[in-house]
Amino acid sequence: MRLLISFAPQDRKLKDQLVKHLRVLERFGHIDLWTSDRIRPGGDRRQETNRALEQADVALLLISANFLASEFLQDVEVPTLFRRHEQGGLRVIPVLLRSCHWDGLPWLRRLKMLPKAGKAVASFKGDGRERALAEVAMEIGELVRALLIGGAEPRSSQNLDAKCVTSAEGLAGVKSTIDSRSMTVNTESTPPRRQLPENSQPRANDVDDRNHALRIESSPDSSQIASFAVEIDFGAFEAGKIVSLDIRYGTVFQQFLDDIWSDHAAKFVPPYSYGNEWTLVNTANNTMLKKRAKLDRRLVTEAGVVPGARLAIRRL
Repeated sequence: MRLLISFAPQDRKLKDQLVKHLRVLERFGHIDLWTSDRIRPGGDRRQETNRALEQADVALLLISANFLASEFLQDVEVPTLFRRHEQGGLRVIPVLLRSCHWDGLPWLRRLKMLPKAGKAVASFKGDGRERALAEVAMEIGELVRALLIGGAEPRSSQNLDAKCVTSAEGLAGVKSTIDSRSMTVNTESTPPRRQLPENSQPRANDVDDRNHALRIESSPDSSQIASFAVEIDFGAFEAGKIVSLDIRYGTVFQQFLDDIWSDHAAKFVPPYSYGNEWTLVNTANNTMLKKRAKLDRRLVTEAGVVPGARLAIRRL
């Protein structure tokens, strides 16, 4: 997943702080992070920037007065990003870096701004700023994982949508290459699903060619039942905590693990730490549920999460 950061040179220090929080996504292979810092001495800045703008899957706009006053950003980068945004396939996410009059711009006001509290990152001090940057990184991580797995976007990012505005609405520097047709960040552009024979088994290789999302049409156990229940003992994190979870047929193992971490384990272990700091064990046979890849796209049932299973968290 190619993630581009658009920023003003004056905001480089804050940009670097955000990049540190995004490195974990890069280390686990979830994103390929691009900023103008990757342009080598002697490189053609315009050419390399245009290439990155055309190839990006997600674009972060680091909003500040410096960003809004930059002719290059407003005349080159922003119009290109919004053109691709309108065409589908590109998510544009603004991050309020420094306080500025951003809400006077219709094209920006209609996008969900991060951090969610609406306060500029620079307004926080010390650990408060680190928490704000960590929140931004976690929101981006949830969106990226959802896009990689091919499932629905996380609830927290479902409002990341906008409608394009006309030049008459005061686009403030963004050229009229953006017309008045509507656009949305949550673009659905997947091709028709392939049909499986009746009563066929769901297969891990029934993969959507465009985004590698598992498309399960039917399962022998789920023709009438959409989900099944498992029980998970979280005693390794919180003594006595046992939770019954309903899992939809067709859920992939990676999404299952991500949901467990975000809903129950985020306070105790860092993200992407399954298999290193904690794991799940089937208590019936004391078998560890192991991942086979950084993004394990097997069905949960193929990974050992079956109807009626009793699982337990184990720290490693």
